[in-house]
Amino acid sequence: MSQPTVTELQSRIDDLEERLRRHEEESRGRPGQGNSVLHAPFRVVDATGRTILDVDSGPAGVHLRLLDPSGHFLVALMGLASGGCIGVYNAAGQEVVGLAAGRHGGNVGVANDAGTLVGWMNVTDTGGHLVARDNAGRITGLQSGDSPNPHAPAARSGEEA
Repeated sequence: MSQPTVTELQSRIDDLEERLRRHEEESRGRPGQGNSVLHAPFRVVDATGRTILDVDSGPAGVHLRLLDPSGHFLVALMGLASGGCIGVYNAAGQEVVGLAAGRHGGNVGVANDAGTLVGWMNVTDTGGHLVARDNAGRITGLQSGDSPNPHAPAARSGEEA
């Protein structure tokens, strides 16, 4: 059996270096592969090529969205000038829960399956507010930090109103 020539050895080395370079390029950005840095915007796709995570940023803030196989949002996280914001979506793609930092504190909104806002709690400069609406949008309950709740049941003897 003959020994490889210098030219053949150099060719093998070149081939191995090329394979190593390709492997390093392919492994960049993969979790668990060291200190990877990803630059927005970017998206993560599943094995079929459908987007399951979308990240972007711009003048309005940073957005991270998880999507279902149909492309509907499941959860959206946003960083805005007022602070953080989270939207939770149902299977039909309607936002049914919203949580956000506002100017005076936290805000929480709850919607029905059609996406109609039916309840929220927020903080303003006068205090906390809690509002409930029916599916037609009519207010069915109201509690405000600056006024008593006219819809609250009367306190029983010995209880605080």
